[in-house]
Amino acid sequence: MSGRKRAAALVVALLTLLVGLSVTAAASSAKAPPPYGHHHQARAACTPFKPAVGGSITMNGQNFLPHDHIVITLHSKVTTLGSVNADANGNFHKVLQLPSGVSGEHTVVATGTAGPPRDQATCRFVIGGRGTGGQGNGGDNHGGGSSNTGVQVLGISLLGLVLIVGGWLFVLSARRRRTAETD
Repeated sequence: MSGRKRAAALVVALLTLLVGLSVTAAASSAKAPPPYGHHHQARAACTPFKPAVGGSITMNGQNFLPHDHIVITLHSKVTTLGSVNADANGNFHKVLQLPSGVSGEHTVVATGTAGPPRDQATCRFVIGGRGTGGQGNGGDNHGGGSSNTGVQVLGISLLGLVLIVGGWLFVLSARRRRTAETD
């Protein structure tokens, strides 16, 4: 192989490597935009963790849509506890009166009414227990979930990996040809 052909093969191999690395780097930083301009999963926390029967809890929520109207319901025995509007940052703070005569483990669900799909966040607690502390989780009524934006990133990453391997194969074949020509 002439010196020109070797140089051309090496340039092609290096360009393939660079393209593969840049595609892989772009894939690792790529995030699909949310479907309606919302960037984070809604979250909530309630205190106390063990309110008295007929007592009250304080619910703090974040990452809802800005100025969204949020309806708060008690589950196990579905009861609307109230509603609140999120602030400009999508956060809210609400003191909620629990129904009298209800005790045991329950979940409070905060549901934003704007934007498909609706934002939901939950808090779980024990009515009639003793002590304080809060337990909340983000996401829907099923305890959260993961986004499926990773599928796009996986495809782009695999393409980058294939390009990197292809570039290294070009380099190795050029080296073998060069070694074979000198022998």
